[in-house]
Amino acid sequence: MISMLLFSATLSTSIASAQDNSSLFVGKPVPVVTVKRVAKKGRVINKARPRARVARVPLLAVQLRLLKLKTDGTAVETNPLSQFYANDRLRLSVKANQDGYLTIIRQSGPTEDGQILFPTSLVNEGANYVTANKEFVVPSNCPANVQAADCAYVIPESAGTQIFTVIFSRDLIMDLPESAKTATGAIKAQLISEIESNSIKQLEIRPGASPYAILVLNTNRQDNEEIFTRFGVTSRGPSPLQR
Repeated sequence: MISMLLFSATLSTSIASAQDNSSLFVGKPVPVVTVKRVAKKGRVINKARPRARVARVPLLAVQLRLLKLKTDGTAVETNPLSQFYANDRLRLSVKANQDGYLTIIRQSGPTEDGQILFPTSLVNEGANYVTANKEFVVPSNCPANVQAADCAYVIPESAGTQIFTVIFSRDLIMDLPESAKTATGAIKAQLISEIESNSIKQLEIRPGASPYAILVLNTNRQDNEEIFTRFGVTSRGPSPLQR
């Protein structure tokens, strides 16, 4: 069963009332706690981090923001509860609170193969190892005939939900591309599901550091190795103004 961020009216209200803050979290800093380190199959240990059985670290967190391009090409943060229509142009912003490995995938449905949006040769020197509190915006791998200012995901004509999968891990997941050199641009739906099944499900959603930002926090101290979350964007099809 798909585990996806569900945007309720309550969450929307709390996000809209949040104030900007230099921290990932608004009004409540990321807790620093003692967590157990969990050795998992198919991982390459990040040698820059100590491998003690327990470690005192901030809980793993990522911030997600949805950006919409205006007609003049400028990007503005938008409410994910908004109704989107064909030809709307969107970008997804992702920022993690720690160093680690980031993968972003887009799917047209949970059983559809995915398109790898990150890592890409155009961002972060093509690597999926990222540093803490650095924002990455996708897509940024548009065709050469599309200017960087216009690069965005264009909502299709048909109605439906587009799924952006964000995977952030303290250690490298071997089944995911380590760099643009190993990213073919596509990834099998079955592989995405297998990675999800091996990932922790104890996630908490909080308001982020801007009006519509969303924070996803892994609160499990027994397994604080990664965050696997899906960000769903629903399209209503052609705009009423175009019909």
